[in-house]
Amino acid sequence: FHAFVKWTSLKATWCPGSVNNEYCFQDVPRTVESALKSGWRKVKGSTCHNKGAFNGFRMVKKDNYAVTPLYDDHGIIAGVQVNVLKSELFATPNPYKYNEVSDYLDNSIESHPVYSLTTYFVDPTSICDKGKKMRRLGLEGTGSRLYFQTGNTPKHLRRVPLYRNEAEKSYTSTNCVPTMGHHNYHDVPNMHLSNCTKIVPSFLLFNNNGELHGFGQTTIGKLSSPSLEHPDGFAVKLGLDPITPKCMLYMADAPESPGYSNIHFFFVDTPRNIKCEPINQTKAVGNSIHINPNALVKH
Repeated sequence: FHAFVKWTSLKATWCPGSVNNEYCFQDVPRTVESALKSGWRKVKGSTCHNKGAFNGFRMVKKDNYAVTPLYDDHGIIAGVQVNVLKSELFATPNPYKYNEVSDYLDNSIESHPVYSLTTYFVDPTSICDKGKKMRRLGLEGTGSRLYFQTGNTPKHLRRVPLYRNEAEKSYTSTNCVPTMGHHNYHDVPNMHLSNCTKIVPSFLLFNNNGELHGFGQTTIGKLSSPSLEHPDGFAVKLGLDPITPKCMLYMADAPESPGYSNIHFFFVDTPRNIKCEPINQTKAVGNSIHINPNALVKH
């Protein structure tokens, strides 16, 4: 029995080795208490139920809405929202069909119109009613599962298998990149059907045991948040090879294209130490492919 990777952290934004600033592999606080101590603030008007649109109390650092953690009733991390400003998305011609991709929630934050990409690390129904005790955070880690919201309420979810051999049934296995991990993007062989204008934004990151240790979001458009990454065609190929669709390269490099604004999130302490080796797949414990086994241990 191989112990499943422990989700001991939440870090946002990948950077190359030559870059090291406050946004590189930034620690996203896992409690409201630690967030307040490290310069984060509560989003004005934030409630737990958010008029039924999504669950969790929102916090931000300065006005960097691209990384907006979500907290439960007990002030424990429950998810994260990537908010992209419409004013920036449409400042230049943008071919992506945001209104036709259910992962993008038509939303606002502090009076700014945005599209929100909402990810939960727990069952969303538990966030506003029972939450998680501090002791569970220590034992269980950052989360017990991974859901992407795919509609205008938290009832619409895409449940992600935490094992690569299961996840690849819908998220295509592509390349491994050191300091990131093995990548899986949603339904790569069919991305070209919409000319990449309706690709599912989320991607998954796995370690060499085929266990989920992170995820990310890809947005088409030039956004100014310092937390966002702007890969060129070479970098896009690095993640998507050996089956990179031509339209993904076009979106990155064509002069008339707005390019990408991406972000990686990691559940492990030292992403810079991630290495690439052939997968030696861990088997799911008791066939539970959607629940982190560390959450199943009797406490």
